[in-house]
This record gives sequence, structure tokens and C-alpha cells, in this order.
Amino acid sequence: MKPTKIIIWIIVILAISTGTYFLFRNIGEKQDKKIEQLNNEIARLKQETVPIRYKIKDYDDTSITVVVKFYDLDSNLINKHSFTMKGTTVSFDFQVVKFQNGHIAFPVKIFTDKIAPEKGIELYKYYEKGGFPEVYYSKSSSKKFNEGIEIIYDKIKNNDIEDLEVFGSMVQNSIPGARKDNDVYKIIVHTKGGIEIRKD
Repeated sequence: MKPTKIIIWIIVILAISTGTYFLFRNIGEKQDKKIEQLNNEIARLKQETVPIRYKIKDYDDTSITVVVKFYDLDSNLINKHSFTMKGTTVSFDFQVVKFQNGHIAFPVKIFTDKIAPEKGIELYKYYEKGGFPEVYYSKSSSKKFNEGIEIIYDKIKNNDIEDLEVFGSMVQNSIPGARKDNDVYKIIVHTKGGIEIRKD
């Protein structure tokens, strides 16, 4: 290859590299701004949200069947699914993101005392629509809120959380009498922090 062609190729490669760098930098800056705006929007969330209600449909000494319903911020049903798993105690794993003005939490997995959390059943697909976590959908939500939530959710799913304050939170079905048929339980996410299970 002639020296002139080599120089041209070097210039082209440098131009592409520089353009790619500034493109990703611009995308990153836009995401940071939307996340910062989300912090302000979180202050408008209800103090308690209920993304999940569930009922233990059937159980024996070796397995348990749980019917799980997912809800948006307006308490509308998003999806319903029945999970049958080995074990006798049900647990839900959440990823909680801490902001200055509050916390948001995404359901991650369902598992039991016989299934390790890392081998639990992922829950994302049961409440996701078009890349958006419907557990944080509301008719009254602003565009800024929705854009920020979608960015955070994508980071959680892809474990791209280095720039976020994130921690796991597990809640377990340990309420006395919680295995009685037809008892319905709700998982409550406190915007100020904390997740709990209560009888509905």
C-alpha cells in the first residue's frame, strides 16, 4: 500500500474514532441529565407503591405454586402468571435504586428456600413493555419521569450500575399463616426506603 493511501486510512480511522467518542459522550451526558431530572420527579411519587400482589395457590412438602400479579402506579393489572417451584417458602428479590429524593425498586427474581437467588426465575419480562417497566407507569407521569425510569431500568437489566447507588432487597413469605389458600398478599415499596409484605 502506498504511503499516501496509508495516511488517508489513518485519517479516516481517526475521524471515525473521534466521531464515535463524541457520539457516546453526548449520549452519556443526555442520560445523566435525564437521571438528574428523575431525581426531582421521584419526590412526586406516592409514599407507598404496590408493584406485586400474590396468592399461594397450592403447596405440599416439596413444591409450591404462586400466582403473581403485577400492577402499575395507577393500580391497574399489567400481567398475571403462575409459578410452580420446588420448595416451601417464597421469596422475591428487588433491585433498589437510591436517589436524593427517594427510592425506586424493580422486581428482579422469584425463588424459594430450595432455589438459590441466582438461579431464581427472572421477572422482568412479566412487567416490561417495549423496554419500559410498567410497574412505574402512570397516566399522570411526566415525560421526564418516564425517560428517566426507562434509562435506570435498562441499566439495572444490563448490570450497568457503576454510576448508580443500587442495593438488593429480598422479601420472604414469612407471615404467620401465609400459606392458607385464598390469602392475598401485597409487596409494598416505600419511596423513603424499605420493602415489605402485608396481607391485602
